[in-house]
Amino acid sequence: MSQRLTKTDILERLHSQTLESYALIANVAKGIALGAASIALLEIVAAGGYEWLRLLPWIASLELLVLTYMKWVYGILLSSSRSNIGDIIYPFVMAVTEFILFGILFVEDDKGGYRWLGWLVVYITHGVVSFLIVSNRRRLLMDCDFENDMKELCAEARSWMTADRVAIGVSVSVATITWIVGHVLVLPCSGPRVWSYVVAGFALFASALLWKPIRDTSAQRARIDRFVSLLDAEATQEDTPP
Repeated sequence: MSQRLTKTDILERLHSQTLESYALIANVAKGIALGAASIALLEIVAAGGYEWLRLLPWIASLELLVLTYMKWVYGILLSSSRSNIGDIIYPFVMAVTEFILFGILFVEDDKGGYRWLGWLVVYITHGVVSFLIVSNRRRLLMDCDFENDMKELCAEARSWMTADRVAIGVSVSVATITWIVGHVLVLPCSGPRVWSYVVAGFALFASALLWKPIRDTSAQRARIDRFVSLLDAEATQEDTPP
C-alpha cells in the first residue's frame, strides 16, 4: 500500500532537488564524456605521427572536465533549494559540449584530417555555458538562505563565483581573439597545417593555466570544511556544561 505524502516529504524533496539534479547530471554527463575521451585517446595513440598534436587539446579537455566536475560537486555544498529553468537547460547543454570536446578529436572518421581544428570553437562554447551556469547560481545565492553565522561563508562563495566569471571571461576572450586572428590571417596565408600548430599551442597554454582554478577549487572546498568544522566545535563547547 502506498504511503501518503506529507508536507514534510515534499519540503525535504524540494530542499534536496537542486543538489540531486546537478549530481545526477554530472554523473551521467561526465561518464559519457569520459567514454568519448577514452575512444579519442585510443585513436590518437594508434594513429601516431602528426595526429599526436591532438593530444594537447585532449589534455586541456580532460582538465576542463575535471574542473567542471569539481565546481559542481563542491558548489552544491553551498546551494540552497532555489532553482530555475537555467539549472536544467545549462547543465544539459554543458553535457553535449563536453562530449564534443573529445568527439571532435576522433581520428578514424576525420576524413579531411583537419576537423579537430574546430576544437577551439567548442572550447569557447564550453566557456560561455560555464559562464551562464556560474552566473545563474550566483544570482540564486542569497544571504537569507543562510543562518547568521554562515553569512560570511555565503559572501566568500559569492566572491569565488565572481572570480570564476572573470577567469572564464578572460579565457573565452583570448580564445575568441585567437580564432578570429587565425581565420583572418593564419588560415588564408599559411593553410590548415600551420593553423593546427596554433590550435595545439593554445591548448597547451590553456592546459597550463587550468591548473590554477583546479587548485583554487580544491582550496575552496577545504575552506568550507574548516569554516563549518570551527562552527561545529564552537557549538559543541557551548553545549558542554562547565
